[in-house]
Amino acid sequence: MYISKLSITNYRGVKETRTIHLDQLSSIVGKNDAGKTIVLFAIASFLDIKSFPITYSDFNDIDQSIIFEFDFKAENLEELLMSKL
Repeated sequence: MYISKLSITNYRGVKETRTIHLDQLSSIVGKNDAGKTIVLFAIASFLDIKSFPITYSDFNDIDQSIIFEFDFKAENLEELLMSKL
């Protein structure tokens, strides 16, 4: 299973929703201050909130919610999910 798409809203330097499409093997590249670390920390917080907690300083606008949306893909996704129930 892998993350095929993620959307980030109101997290660190991302105010408006940014959507990133990923393949099974992807790399994140860009200029300095382009948001690469924001993407990595968003994934880390989503997968392990205890080790990567969201703090006050992570909000771009403290009056709005931080939103992470993830799409996952796997050839046997239904079987995988059923095995976890």
